[in-house]
Amino acid sequence: MNTKFSIEDIFNLVKMQNNSVVIEFIHTSDVYRRHPNGVTLNHITKSDQKGMIANIAAKTFTYGSIEGIGFDNMPQHDDEIELKFSTYDIYAIEYYCPERN
Repeated sequence: MNTKFSIEDIFNLVKMQNNSVVIEFIHTSDVYRRHPNGVTLNHITKSDQKGMIANIAAKTFTYGSIEGIGFDNMPQHDDEIELKFSTYDIYAIEYYCPERN
């Protein structure tokens, strides 16, 4: 099953809620060949913040390229890298949301 994740979904988690997200990719995608263990996205570097907030408020969702900074989830990779991938290649997203008091 391939659930579609929008740019706004990821923007909401990473920028607005200030979470890092672990992203797993569809096994037949090119990005999976580069990152078979997935990536951890810490920051989105290219986004129209006002446009994204307006889209979220209007429940308008877009799909396509995301650029950011994060980690390749391979054990030997511990430096942040630039990431670029398409929302169409995402299989699953996990994130940590700390309990709020």
